[in-house]
Amino acid sequence: MFPDDFTDDERIDNDPRCRSAFDTTWQELQAGTTSGNPFNLLQLATINERDRPEVRTIVLRDADNTEAALYFITDSRSPKMDDFDHDRNVALVGYDPASRVQIRLTGIASTVGDYDLLAYHWSRLSEKTRASFNAPVAPGTRLLSDGSLPSDVQQDNMSAFERFCPIRVEISDIDRLDISRNEHVRFCFKRTYRGWLGGRRAP
Repeated sequence: MFPDDFTDDERIDNDPRCRSAFDTTWQELQAGTTSGNPFNLLQLATINERDRPEVRTIVLRDADNTEAALYFITDSRSPKMDDFDHDRNVALVGYDPASRVQIRLTGIASTVGDYDLLAYHWSRLSEKTRASFNAPVAPGTRLLSDGSLPSDVQQDNMSAFERFCPIRVEISDIDRLDISRNEHVRFCFKRTYRGWLGGRRAP
């Protein structure tokens, strides 16, 4: 997202304003796990197998600042899974028009393999969302104009739970831009082996 030009002097705890901006960002992301919150819908960018960018909207399901991780769900047959196999580096962006705050993030995407964690995410879904995994064909499958399946398209016999796939994104970079005032304020943060480093940057 930006050069790794942070120094040990830019540990987030060294600057109260920087620390406040960092904590506020995670609070905004955690609030974004609630339906109707502007950060509930984030734009996810990936690189496909042809090395071309792809972007789509995802629903933020969880935000854990202790793990520096975000979670969303997808269909295990979704084309974005092929993108993750090709390149696990992803970027996300969200914007709140009321507070006029933009949050950009980069990180590494991976599937959740732990059964208890899978069951936990599944249990939090509404019946309507669970039902969306009942489709017998993968997202993007060719359909006829009336919505029916062509005769040559095969259906799978997986269960809805087997098609359900939580994705974990381990966040490495955060960029928070606040344009609510005359003076726009931008803070950038990077997660390193030294901990979170960060500081104010020009908008």
